[in-house]
Amino acid sequence: MDASADRSNTSALLDQLLARLEPAAKALAPEPPSVQELAELWQQAQLALDEGRSDAVALWSDLAVYMPGQAGAQFGLALSLQQEGQTEMAGRHFSYAYALDPSDAATAFRLGECLMALGYPNDAREALLAAQQLCELPHNPPEIGQMAEQLLQSL
Repeated sequence: MDASADRSNTSALLDQLLARLEPAAKALAPEPPSVQELAELWQQAQLALDEGRSDAVALWSDLAVYMPGQAGAQFGLALSLQQEGQTEMAGRHFSYAYALDPSDAATAFRLGECLMALGYPNDAREALLAAQQLCELPHNPPEIGQMAEQLLQSL
């Protein structure tokens, strides 16, 4: 058999193999959800979080995977982890959410809570002071600054 025939046979075998693997590959990497599906998933995740349900972590995890650069998805995942007592992982996601949106006082406050619970009082103080300062921005509720002040007094 000459080299041209070998290449042809190899090519045909590869085509057959790819045809067989294509359905499995599609099952492993499904199409990302539509905007409507993401909005519905967001509502489900928020409801689960509000109700304190254990499936909130899984729902917010899905959103964080589909929307990795969205601070709100990271915050929701972190908050659900915090509610489940997974403080270290919650702190990591609050930190990521804060990096994505450093103007959010709620994120700085929650990060401070986690750092405090993990035994990092100096880092917690910085986060809580940042939360207080961020409350000067109009989109942040002043109550967060008051809560931060209460935690700062306990440090």
